[in-house]
Amino acid sequence: MADTFPFIVTTPDDRSGDGKRRLVRSHVMRGKNLKRRPSRPPSCISVHPGDVNPSSTRKDPSILAGGCEVSYEIRSSTDLDPHTLETMRQLRRAIGPPDLGLAENQSELSWLEPIKSDPACLHFTMFVAGMWKDSIAVRGEQNTISQASLVSYGKVLNLLQQRFTDGASDVSTSDSSLIVVTGLVMGSLALCDFKTALNHLKGLHQMIVLRGGLSTLNGNRRLQFKICRADISVALSTGCDVYFLSDTEISWDSYIASLDSRDLYNSQETSTLSKELVVGMPEKLFIIWDDLSEVVRAINIAAQCARSVDFELYQEAMISIHYRLIKLEPELKIFDELIRLTLLGFCSGVFLQWRGVKFRFKHLAQQLMMILRHIGIDDEMSIGSFRMVLWSILVSAISVLDEQEAASLRPALKKTARRMGMTSWSEIETILKSFLWINNYHSAPAREFIETTLA
Repeated sequence: MADTFPFIVTTPDDRSGDGKRRLVRSHVMRGKNLKRRPSRPPSCISVHPGDVNPSSTRKDPSILAGGCEVSYEIRSSTDLDPHTLETMRQLRRAIGPPDLGLAENQSELSWLEPIKSDPACLHFTMFVAGMWKDSIAVRGEQNTISQASLVSYGKVLNLLQQRFTDGASDVSTSDSSLIVVTGLVMGSLALCDFKTALNHLKGLHQMIVLRGGLSTLNGNRRLQFKICRADISVALSTGCDVYFLSDTEISWDSYIASLDSRDLYNSQETSTLSKELVVGMPEKLFIIWDDLSEVVRAINIAAQCARSVDFELYQEAMISIHYRLIKLEPELKIFDELIRLTLLGFCSGVFLQWRGVKFRFKHLAQQLMMILRHIGIDDEMSIGSFRMVLWSILVSAISVLDEQEAASLRPALKKTARRMGMTSWSEIETILKSFLWINNYHSAPAREFIETTLA
């Protein structure tokens, strides 16, 4: 009976409540100090099948909130002239992830360190900064590259070729060399030069193989993330398979969400996803949806509470969710395929886009346009299907499609809204939020698209 909580009797004449308050506080806090911050889920990059004990990989979505502290030992960057530094600062802001309240604790000096220590990194950064400053690739358009940028680009290629020719693996496959080649992949994608991007990616893959595999970069998590981002971006742009995670290396288990989520969906009267779609959704697709919903929930809560989202887990979720969605393609029904493609479109906007550069994921855009046209707007469709099409059209329009492609979907959007009896943005926004939706990121462009369509 030692753990039982005694009754506390208080009367109006009882003025000495200090002891009672201490007793209550002691009972409430019992065991609180024993709780630890939940551990991270294992990385999907560095963990190979059979390397991890299942009992040690418990996932907890609560670790999305908060942030991590990272320390760096960096030399001074005063040897770079002020103009160069300012150009690099502008570039860093332009290529940062979308403003989602991420706890990205990378200092400016740590970002500049490889640029200072490696001439190839320096010239590549000047090449990209020059393109960005001249407004090249801001909308994925191919424009004439300035002479200064071409000179920097030539120096980058010469330095890399010299390293590969010399055959010194410690230099040719060094972190800084990998950074440069990864940057060449992304730069080519920004220019919509998909063939060159794919060639650079193949070279990057050979470098990683010589290095000993992607897991050898465990000490440089940011570089791992950059490489996987480039791999995923090329796949979505060209339709080629991914290079850095094979079928046997991908885990189909839930990465963040709880394992009983489907039962929870079925038990709720109002689910975040229409029940008719949940019931028929393949298990793997549902698990991916559930993982992504935890990321979205964390981002929305962080925005409401002025908190930050764990940057490393955000990146891990990006890799895990994208690779699974890309590999899930076969044996899907048409609405399951619509969900898969829309999730890829949703993720490409949230995880892959930069602030100052709009990437054109051509293959994904073509797939989305094809399936939306194939489904059409059938009056016999259920309300749940109409809602799914509405959400898919808007996610595609604001995240993946160009202006002309998005405009071609306006008639279907108008017909869908009319069929559902929706005439205003507020009504449609309620529907969108019942799916996956980041308020501070999606609502403004979606509202503009809706109101110009229904006007």
